[in-house]
Amino acid sequence: MKRISILIIFSFLFTSLITNNCAPSCTNKQTHEMENEDSVKKYDFSSVAPSQVKVQATVLEIGKIESITLLTILIDKIIEYGQGTPPLAKGSNINVSLKVPTEIDKIKKNHTILALMRKLPIKPGNENNAKWEIISFKQ
Repeated sequence: MKRISILIIFSFLFTSLITNNCAPSCTNKQTHEMENEDSVKKYDFSSVAPSQVKVQATVLEIGKIESITLLTILIDKIIEYGQGTPPLAKGSNINVSLKVPTEIDKIKKNHTILALMRKLPIKPGNENNAKWEIISFKQ
């Protein structure tokens, strides 16, 4: 009898939670706010995937080798690591490649950028190339 009472109470609570969450109580204002949040998330560095890191860095050098744009950056601040990302040292200079070379015009020497980077796998024969890649950035 005690089990039946507990089951009835839990089913009642579960039903009331579902009813409250699924009720059409969402106003147009709330819907509009949710749409704005979704559009912001597209351009925001709000989450970092595994093997990625979000950093604030200063651009020291800009170069090009063949069709690859390479940057030397100074890590000013580590903002967030993704799961399994190798550590970077604050104050270190690293070479990175730029995933979107058409964006190179937006990067200027000695400017500070917020960059989302990922660790690249090392391929045989490419040990001297950049091991990090900037996926996206903003100034």
